[in-house]
Amino acid sequence: MSLTLEEQEVHVSFGRLDNKAVIYTSDTRYMNKFNKLVASPDSEWKLEETAKLKNGEVVGCTYSCPINLISFRSKTLKRNLTDIQKAEKQKELMRGRIASKISRKSIERSIK
Repeated sequence: MSLTLEEQEVHVSFGRLDNKAVIYTSDTRYMNKFNKLVASPDSEWKLEETAKLKNGEVVGCTYSCPINLISFRSKTLKRNLTDIQKAEKQKELMRGRIASKISRKSIERSIK
């Protein structure tokens, strides 16, 4: 039984004298993002703990990273793209998705 969207959350915690931030999330969007950060070469991100239900389903993860990797912005960036720029961005996203699928399939094959 997965968490509902209303139940999914993210908590970022660090003290003024700390050099490490601790992030807990049950939001699957952020779990995916943080898992990619953990897996990237030379990453300073670490997966500290995984919360699972009795059936093994992952419902939350705790990560850590240096505080200087956490940032806060003062406003949302609004990009005004032309139709040509939008089409090019869509092509870039599709190329990335295709490359990601190919990479995932080759990893799955190597595990088997």
